[in-house]
Amino acid sequence: MNKYVLAVTGLLLFAVTNANAETGAYGGVSVGSSVVKETSEGVTFKGNDFAWAVWGGYMFNDNFGIEAGWADWGKPDDTIEGIKAAIDASGYQVVLLGVLPINDNIDLLGKAGVAIWESEYFIESVSIGEDDGNDLALGIGARWNMESGLGIRAELEWYDIPDTDRAWLMMVGLQWNFK
Repeated sequence: MNKYVLAVTGLLLFAVTNANAETGAYGGVSVGSSVVKETSEGVTFKGNDFAWAVWGGYMFNDNFGIEAGWADWGKPDDTIEGIKAAIDASGYQVVLLGVLPINDNIDLLGKAGVAIWESEYFIESVSIGEDDGNDLALGIGARWNMESGLGIRAELEWYDIPDTDRAWLMMVGLQWNFK
């Protein structure tokens, strides 16, 4: 985790030194889908479920900001050889946000930081264990900015969770700018 904190701190210091452009706080909510795939001992679990998130951040200038949020991944499930398995997961994340304006209304987004997650595993609705961790979180997306201070975001987030082949969130959300 120390390498993630060092990277986030370095990028944050760079962003603060460029703070001569438009700044401001924002917040939002997103809904979408979680996708989890894990292969262990020749058995593959692949599930998805409804996911939602709340988040907020601060833009230091037109191109750099910091964002924090919480996401509920739902309870992705799969039936493996007639047995129902599920993972109940949620977590926090802190990321640096990079913004590339395309025009006055459309921005491309990139983010990198750390996810602090926890999960519980179920077989036939019976809890069989828990896990948690702090891992790399990356995301890409786009935002359409409306003149009212609202924006619509679409994002794909990837999480580098050990022993997991795939851990993604695909979300669409509404952003409020408090500038």
